[in-house]
Amino acid sequence: MFVALAFREPDAARLRRRLQGFERIVTSVFTQAELASALRRENQTLAESPLTGALLLAAPEPLTLEIEEVLAAGYLRGADCWHLAVALNYSPDRDLTFLSLDKPQRAVAEKLGFRT
Repeated sequence: MFVALAFREPDAARLRRRLQGFERIVTSVFTQAELASALRRENQTLAESPLTGALLLAAPEPLTLEIEEVLAAGYLRGADCWHLAVALNYSPDRDLTFLSLDKPQRAVAEKLGFRT
C-alpha cells in the first residue's frame, strides 16, 4: 500500500483520500524495508516518505500464535502474513481497519474480523 503511494500507482489517489479519514495510521516496521527495497529497485528517492506520520510497530514478542491464527484463516505469503500478525498483536480485539491492496490479504483480514 505504501509502495503504491510512493510510486503514485493507479489506486494511490483513492488510497490517500481513504487514509485522510483515519485519526492514526499504524503499520509494521517491516513496511520500511518493503518501501526502501522498492525504491532501490526502481532507483528512486522521495522528497517525503508516505510513512511520515505513521506509527511504526515492532513486534514486542514472538508472533507465533498470531501467525498460526492468520494462516488458519487462509494462506498468505510471508510478508502479508507478518503484517496481519502484527495487526493481531496490536489490536487483539480487531478494532481497527486493515487496509491492503492485496486481495488475498484483505480476504484473510476480513476472516479474522478486521474491517477492510
